[in-house]
Amino acid sequence: MIEEKSTSREVGNRRGLQAPHVRKYQTIHPKVDLIQRRIVGPRGLDEVKKFGREWASGKETKALQFAPAEAPPALVRAPSMPPIAAPPLPPTRFIFFVGGGGVGKSSCAAAAAVTLTEKEGPVLLISADPTHSLSDVLLSKLTDTETQVKGTKGLYAREIDFPLWFANYRKKLRDLADGMFGPEVKGEPFALDRELLRNLFDFAPVGMDELAAMTALTDALVQERFKRIVIDPAPSATYVRILELPAVAKAWFDAILKVAQKQKAKGAALAAFCEAQIKHVERFERALLNPSECRFVVVTRGEELAVPAADRVVAYLKAKNLPVERVLVNRVLPKTTDEVTEERRKNELEVAKVAEKKIGLPVTMAPALGRHPAGLRELKAFRTSWYALSAAAGKSKAA
Repeated sequence: MIEEKSTSREVGNRRGLQAPHVRKYQTIHPKVDLIQRRIVGPRGLDEVKKFGREWASGKETKALQFAPAEAPPALVRAPSMPPIAAPPLPPTRFIFFVGGGGVGKSSCAAAAAVTLTEKEGPVLLISADPTHSLSDVLLSKLTDTETQVKGTKGLYAREIDFPLWFANYRKKLRDLADGMFGPEVKGEPFALDRELLRNLFDFAPVGMDELAAMTALTDALVQERFKRIVIDPAPSATYVRILELPAVAKAWFDAILKVAQKQKAKGAALAAFCEAQIKHVERFERALLNPSECRFVVVTRGEELAVPAADRVVAYLKAKNLPVERVLVNRVLPKTTDEVTEERRKNELEVAKVAEKKIGLPVTMAPALGRHPAGLRELKAFRTSWYALSAAAGKSKAA
């Protein structure tokens, strides 16, 4: 959805953010349709048909083309004092920022981690999203090891390399299995068990690569090196991948464990490894369910169609008895004298009020500050600009 051409600085900023991405798509494919972002999306069959005709005509694509000078704004605008200070983030070890793709989870998670580091001490920020963006947000090259972010006294960040981690993990399991069985011999009495383990290793359940994130998080929790652990997981339209892992992982380890136990003393090493992994998974489960150890922040946008998606994520978390802290509505337009932009801002506020009432959680607003925040200074400015939608949700001093 492309912003229309406007004299409004805020709308111009948003078009500037979209420009490089559209140009990149246009180098990949000769025909890229551009569709104008609407304040209220089409509803009902008649409106959808009208929308389809407008799209097919190509008039919007022609009207929305970007001028060569359109580009992301140079700086984030300095925020004004928030009208109602956002409540502080809860004093839990785990803070998950969850939500659909493109809502700004990474920016929100990074901004929270930066300010928490300044106020409280060592913080670990982990990207459990296979398509990482924390390096870009922090302007710091990250790897699959905990790296201290330059310019901070205690912020460490990590972008998990899921394929590499799980390949090494599977090799470790194979080595333990080979040590249990020894060299393969034709007609060996445990040939079926050997083949069963091979199948378990080679055809691990879907999502087992998330074990990399779960292991990293549980290790950080147990070691107590960090006061806070902020997590940027994969986008979630209806569920959060890493939260589905414990049940699947325990069943997988239990199947491996049963084969190892059949070999008695020879399988002791593999059995001990599986038992330790099951305990690790159970520790992660306990942390997730404990409101004093873990909270979830659902990130969304102030758009009509975004509310049902956020509602589904909240319902999913609550169905699992997981502690949901709040809904964070990101990139809300600031007040302006431009009539079209002001109408959109009011619509975003109305959408946020509907979300607060429908979902039943306090809503925190995160204003759009020109381009997407990047670097420590901009992330800190972004976090301090958050405000509560209603006075009841913002009585505490902002964290």
